[in-house]
Amino acid sequence: MLAEIHRLVARRLVRFTFKASEELGELVLDEKDALQILAGLSVAYVVGRIESERTPEWLYVFKPEVGGSLLYVKLIVRSSA
Repeated sequence: MLAEIHRLVARRLVRFTFKASEELGELVLDEKDALQILAGLSVAYVVGRIESERTPEWLYVFKPEVGGSLLYVKLIVRSSA
C-alpha cells in the first residue's frame, strides 16, 4: 500500500477533504507540506487500517512525527476506475 501512496503523491493524484484542509491550516501546514508528509510515510509509521463508517473502504492509519509533533494521518486509496 505504501508504494501506491507514494506513486499517487508523485503524480499529484491526491485530494484532500475540506476537513483535512482545515486541520492542515490549524497546524500551519498547507497541501504541499501534506504531500511531503505522505511521500515520507514508511512502515515505521503504520498503525493499521480500519473500515470506513461511511463507505465500504479501508482507511489506512499512520502516525508520523513531523517537527517534533506526532500526527494522526488517515487516508483512503481509491482507484480511478
